[in-house]
Amino acid sequence: MLRRHRVERKPISEVAKSFGMSRQAFYVTDALFSEHGIPGLLPHLRGPKGAHKCTDEVLDFVEQWKPQGKETLVEAIRRRFGVTINPRSIERALARRKKKRARKQQQMQG
Repeated sequence: MLRRHRVERKPISEVAKSFGMSRQAFYVTDALFSEHGIPGLLPHLRGPKGAHKCTDEVLDFVEQWKPQGKETLVEAIRRRFGVTINPRSIERALARRKKKRARKQQQMQG
């Protein structure tokens, strides 16, 4: 599609229509190709690649936290880091961390 426009000098609207795409989709594809080459055209995961609230610093704090008075863990995190994290999200992040550590130990032993 890009070749037809760039090399054969066909109009964008004609090229996009012949490939069953909108002009906007053509422009997006063209921009991705111009910026990243062929790898830019391959499908990839979108969105965040990691936790943006349950950082290593927060998880270190959670692992060392001891209840003091009536303050909950969520309240302690909010007070210390200024972020609100759902308790279930904390549990999942800790489980992932534990699993990751176990995998590292297995690799070192084996």
